[in-house]
Amino acid sequence: MMKNGNMGPICLLCPTGVHRSGTYAVLDIVLDRVTAEKKVGLLETASIVRKQRYGCMSYYSHYSHVADLIVRYAIATGIVDIGQIKQQQE
Repeated sequence: MMKNGNMGPICLLCPTGVHRSGTYAVLDIVLDRVTAEKKVGLLETASIVRKQRYGCMSYYSHYSHVADLIVRYAIATGIVDIGQIKQQQE
């Protein structure tokens, strides 16, 4: 979403169309699910996208980055309270 609230198309390029584009696709799908259903399903979503785009989400860093962004999104939108996260980390 843009700062003015308007949704617009996003063009994301990477040399092979796999790593950045695939990671962004997984992130976009998961964030839609988090917003609508309050469910994450990162591994399930990545598995489905990988069947359609061979090689995407093939590194731990991809999963780690997406997981971090999901947590940040959930906190920023008020879906999760930062206090809950800190309690679970203890």
